Amino acid sequence: MPPTHERQLKDQPLPGDHQRWIELLDALDLDQLTDRFLSRVVRVPGYDPAPIPLSELQRTGLISFQSLVEGLRTGGFDGPVAVSTEVGVSRARAGIPLEALMTAIRHDFNVLWEALTRVATQDDAELVIRHTGIVLSTVDEYVSQVQQAYAAERQRMREEESSVRQGLIAGLFDDHNPTDERLSTIASALGLDPDGPLLVVAARGEDTSALRVLISEHERAGGTMFTHHLAMCSSPSLALRSSQAHDCRRSHIASPRRGWAWSRHPESDPCVGQR
Repeated sequence: MPPTHERQLKDQPLPGDHQRWIELLDALDLDQLTDRFLSRVVRVPGYDPAPIPLSELQRTGLISFQSLVEGLRTGGFDGPVAVSTEVGVSRARAGIPLEALMTAIRHDFNVLWEALTRVATQDDAELVIRHTGIVLSTVDEYVSQVQQAYAAERQRMREEESSVRQGLIAGLFDDHNPTDERLSTIASALGLDPDGPLLVVAARGEDTSALRVLISEHERAGGTMFTHHLAMCSSPSLALRSSQAHDCRRSHIASPRRGWAWSRHPESDPCVGQR
């Protein structure tokens, strides 16, 4: 009796698959896909409650599925997907954690795959299997582009926050006669007690490197230091919360070659504590 050979399933589309594959994609109801996606996303931690309007989630969800289906028609994306940037940027600005965002948009694959299996017939089973890799890679490319846009926007946000913070710190040193309201505004933005003392530290020349090491050590220990470069003193100075200043003194910040001084108004002497 001659041996029998089981037919092997293919993991790549065949030349004759294209027409039926397009028919399956045409059969997808994008509004239904969006509704199913939203029903899952709103249960994702970080989206419950949704930090952005549900109407916005629905709008970008619909555009995302339109883009994904178009990508599947051509075998995948070969360039930037416009909606991925919009999603990444808007979710970063809304403060949605990256983990929550990744969990949410990976539901795209589940919803899309389930919809494909619903519109397919039993005769389409092998054709759908042959297109699994394309579906996965297309969704993964979209997810990757969203993640890149999110990361880039978060970096811009950190730079913006740093710029604003540096401007506030500079105001402490540059404004010699600030009003109480101005000081209260700066203190609130920096998370400081407007009536509490500040420890202002300065170093110059070769001592600057040692001060930077101290700053790094203190921040790794969970402390906060606000640095500012004073051109007229050739020194980076920093103001600390009074609750953190004691720890810094124990860290030998008051050494013979570095200077420190308590000050409630560092703007009164831009080179306070320098030696």
